[in-house]
Amino acid sequence: MQIGSYKFEIFIKADICVNVLYKFTMKVFIIVLFFLLQSVIGSTLEKQSKSSFSGHSWEELLSNFRKHTESGAIDKEWEELGKKERARNSANNLISAAISDYNMEKNRYGNILPYDSTRVKLAAVAGIHGSDYINANHITIGERVYIAAQAPIESTVADFHRMLWENDVKIIVMLTRFVEGGMEKATEYFPQLGSPSETYGDIKVKILEEESIKNSYIVRKISVEKGGEQRIITQFHYLAWPDFGIPSDPLPLMEMMLRVEELHDGFDPSPPMAVHCSAGIGRTGAYIVVNAVADVIDDALRNGNRVPTINLMETVFQIRGMRSGMVNTKDQYKFAYKMVLAYLEKVMKENNLTNRKHEL
Repeated sequence: MQIGSYKFEIFIKADICVNVLYKFTMKVFIIVLFFLLQSVIGSTLEKQSKSSFSGHSWEELLSNFRKHTESGAIDKEWEELGKKERARNSANNLISAAISDYNMEKNRYGNILPYDSTRVKLAAVAGIHGSDYINANHITIGERVYIAAQAPIESTVADFHRMLWENDVKIIVMLTRFVEGGMEKATEYFPQLGSPSETYGDIKVKILEEESIKNSYIVRKISVEKGGEQRIITQFHYLAWPDFGIPSDPLPLMEMMLRVEELHDGFDPSPPMAVHCSAGIGRTGAYIVVNAVADVIDDALRNGNRVPTINLMETVFQIRGMRSGMVNTKDQYKFAYKMVLAYLEKVMKENNLTNRKHEL
């Protein structure tokens, strides 16, 4: 009996040891698993944060941004942007005004429609249903406000001028020719230079002067008059963006953008800038994104040359929440990166921003 009892006691102790060892092993497993998950999450966050660029110096920022721009990482970033876009809560992205019976024919393309939440609302005309509608959205980034619009079609030219007048637009950036590849991309919304003024609705329009720059873009001074009040709008018309492609050289467009900003900076308070291509999303989106990132760089220069943080992907995601499809091809996205890189190189050279450490 004593031997049996002794064996039983050994068995119990062995069982306890096994249980203790099991619990210890499980704890170790859970701790290891926790750290593995943390590592995976950290790695994921690191990958996601690679669209954000800064540095301890301007040179480091430029180096990181250049490497990213010239690598294949943008392809993966574009895919990530698409996934992020598909996961967006679309509760605020209603398009009820755009698809109403009164307004459908005012859209140049049936699948490119403005969100109700940010659409530009015209002053309603009594007795005319849908008279407050135009295919355009307010795009707000920081303190800057843009109007991203489709190019006018024949039936909306008067509405287009109403939009410019009611929003006190002083600058138009046009990024398409009127005809590309044998297809109309925009209806002409002003008379030719030297021709008499034309009236669209109740707004009289006349071209005062034109300046052609290196066959890349045209600067037009446009007189608009309503009820005895005259205003001047400057249009920058970029001509070198190929149909279904991107410019081979970002510098001519950057040169135009700098002239646009020089004029815009002279207005106080700053009025919204109207930007349009044909559909008002692809080239328009790329231009607004580049301009917005350039503003971030300029703000850093004005604040003691602090090294900025640049996040082009997040900027695209932000403006897509205000107008659907902005920067709608990967090539346009890559071109936006090239534009920002060219701008960053330019301002660093002009401001002698080498070996400047990040000021905290």
